[in-house]
Amino acid sequence: MHKIFLNKPECEIINGAEKIVELFGGFPSMEGGELLDIRVQKCGEHCSTVSLLFDITGWKNNAMYYKKLKDFSETLICLTFNNCRDVFMQSPLGISGEIKFSNSADRGRMYQDDTTDTVPVIERPYCAFYIRDASCLIIEFFENECTISAEIVKQSDYRY
Repeated sequence: MHKIFLNKPECEIINGAEKIVELFGGFPSMEGGELLDIRVQKCGEHCSTVSLLFDITGWKNNAMYYKKLKDFSETLICLTFNNCRDVFMQSPLGISGEIKFSNSADRGRMYQDDTTDTVPVIERPYCAFYIRDASCLIIEFFENECTISAEIVKQSDYRY
């Protein structure tokens, strides 16, 4: 597991992150979690709203090996990008890689893992979000135009 929680700059861009941080002790990196659902809605000629629903059960099980977590029963998080520029998907449902923000839309530079014990902090403004690597799911946006929000979704409210 590379990182357990998103870093402070990543959390600052997400409206509602503070509630998730309070509940889980940080904003889950989703590594070991599962992307259950993707909803893309066109909201203009060059923009879309993208909602991602994650089940963090696998993340929780993996993260507990590295860090003492708060006890929680909720396991679904919806992350929504309102007014993003483009979305690239390559069989993303079910993937369990960690989520990352990037300040480059260059696919090669999106691999920003560091093999040391420190988690690299990518400078803002962000212009891309991706899961796992640069080929599964990429959302491109302009930070000053896109609103990103997150919320807990109750298991009983989610319809498969």
